[in-house]
Amino acid sequence: MIQNKRSFPLGTTILTAIALLTLPVIIIRYLYGLGAISNLSDGRPWGLWISFDLYCGVALAAGGFTLAGVVYIFGRKKYYPIIRSSILTA
Repeated sequence: MIQNKRSFPLGTTILTAIALLTLPVIIIRYLYGLGAISNLSDGRPWGLWISFDLYCGVALAAGGFTLAGVVYIFGRKKYYPIIRSSILTA
């Protein structure tokens, strides 16, 4: 049996590295405000948020309408109880 001599698992090491890489962004955000990170200003009031909303909205709509197709076209009645809320979200 091969023994692992690492003190932390690989996943923990990767997540720690990601957290340490985001530390400067967090410091900049608290020193200079939200506008330095999100590109919000009086001249460009939408900034980063409009693209975030666009990407999330497209993903939610695609999931909702795909589920509607699965239920209504392919007849998968197992998902029928959640179809109303998924179409409303889409």
